[in-house]
Amino acid sequence: MIELAGMAGAVTAITGFEKGSGKTTFLSHAQAVVRHAGPAAVFTIGVDGAQKAKGSQLSPPEIHVGVGDIVLTTEPFARSSSAKFEILEVIPGRSSLGALFLGRVAREGSVTLVGSDHLGVMAELIHRVQREQWAQTVLVDGAVNRVTQLRALGDVNFVFTARIDRANLVRTAARIRNVAALAALPTSREAGAHFIEGVVTSEIHASL
Repeated sequence: MIELAGMAGAVTAITGFEKGSGKTTFLSHAQAVVRHAGPAAVFTIGVDGAQKAKGSQLSPPEIHVGVGDIVLTTEPFARSSSAKFEILEVIPGRSSLGALFLGRVAREGSVTLVGSDHLGVMAELIHRVQREQWAQTVLVDGAVNRVTQLRALGDVNFVFTARIDRANLVRTAARIRNVAALAALPTSREAGAHFIEGVVTSEIHASL
């Protein structure tokens, strides 16, 4: 838990290569640690997990939130939540699960997080939370396969989770070494180097 204490006061995205890798479980442990520094903003990217649960017989995944925490969810999930919220801002547009809003927890409980699929929107919400000082710590339950896109959220750290067993040990260890190597790559500051701001999408690549 000593390492988790460094997440307090920072923006941290929690990601992994596949569903069921332990992202939400890690998020719950991190919440308990960072709350010692004050309320935390807890977001997720997209609606994939909740949408999948909605279309199946499973209950939508929920996380526990405390008084003062900041969350992003939809009105239907807020109404069915055991927590109560003060609405801080309604997000323009709608997700497939209803209108999104940014809320402050007024009574602790459990809620299903829902976020925007657009990283630009998520980045602006993170900046708004920091600018308004609604929370010092931001935790983002990142979507699968978004490892290379997390920089679009701004000045963000990331945690990589993996479920490892005897059958996948060698393969998973190799993938983790690759992630660590990519994260450690230095930024070129040589004269004449070409820089691309933001995420390298297919549209940006085509325009080069």
